[in-house]
Amino acid sequence: MKISGYFQYISADDGNEGNDFLLRLGKYFEKTLIVGYEYQYVNYKFKSQFYYSPRNFESHSIWLDQILEKHEYLKVTLGGKIGYIPQSSLMALEAHIEVFDQVLKNISVSGKLSVGSTSRDQSSYRYVPHNYRLIGLYFSQPNRYQIFPQ
Repeated sequence: MKISGYFQYISADDGNEGNDFLLRLGKYFEKTLIVGYEYQYVNYKFKSQFYYSPRNFESHSIWLDQILEKHEYLKVTLGGKIGYIPQSSLMALEAHIEVFDQVLKNISVSGKLSVGSTSRDQSSYRYVPHNYRLIGLYFSQPNRYQIFPQ
């Protein structure tokens, strides 16, 4: 069983405030395949014309992650999700590939590329977000690590 998610309270300078909540429950069917349910809820006090601030947005999705390659220093995962957004009666779709590579003992590189579609303000849109990270570790004191993200 795998449980993950996040909660974020957001406060804007214009007096708006809201929260972003995501919960994922998954079950391993093999060592390399996990399938699960995802619930997302985003709500703000009021909608702003300057930034994304939905009122009572929620989505329900079925997701899966398949580990394609896993070694001591490398992990490649292919995944995706399909879901429903009740507020707009639209589907949410996503496919992604994620790579983690420990290049040297104290340096690792990771990246994720996604493509998908979801809804915002009662209409559908496509997206292609991506992120990359370079993480280095160094010894600040014996037996203690510090992490430098980005």
